[in-house]
Amino acid sequence: MKCKVLLIAVSLIVIGSTAASAGTVANQNVKFALHIEPHTTRSCSKAMPAITSRDDLHRVHDMYEDIDVFFVVFDFDSVTGVQFGLTWPEAWGSAATTYCADFAIGTIVNPGDGMAVTWGDCNLLGSKPSFWPVTWSWILPNSDGEIEIGDNPSTSALTTSSCAFIEAEPDSIFNAGINVDPYEGPPGGSVGIQPTSWGAIKAMFK
Repeated sequence: MKCKVLLIAVSLIVIGSTAASAGTVANQNVKFALHIEPHTTRSCSKAMPAITSRDDLHRVHDMYEDIDVFFVVFDFDSVTGVQFGLTWPEAWGSAATTYCADFAIGTIVNPGDGMAVTWGDCNLLGSKPSFWPVTWSWILPNSDGEIEIGDNPSTSALTTSSCAFIEAEPDSIFNAGINVDPYEGPPGGSVGIQPTSWGAIKAMFK
């Protein structure tokens, strides 16, 4: 009888471990992109862009007008948080940024600002759209140039965190442009972040 109980307990542990590990790998192929739309009143559930493929990404804008620049995550297997920075042509310009997450450290107001956003729950591909806008910034560009994804200046990190709290750099990034063809490709040159750093960021909220 004791042997049966032990076998059942071991089986439950194995099943539990398998369920816990599902969707918790290190986001090896996750990509970051910027998507531009004319500014309008939005919320995290209303008037959001419908992006289902790379062809839907609007990354070149040819008008000087109020725009919303969306930071988009795609090709992820699981996400609990992201860190990034954002720049745009005008050194004097300012932005109003909205994030669709449970927590945020930092905010993007001036070019070169950065932020880290985290969610209280694990977000799996399937439970979220394939192309997932997680923040957007309302800006008014007045000159040609790139709008660029970069490191969060507070942490020198451009990373995503999986549901196993393993950080990885994006496989590639897709910037946007005002009257210019934007850069796309690997981030390049960034140093890997220790797996514990994301936990340290989340601990700031406790």
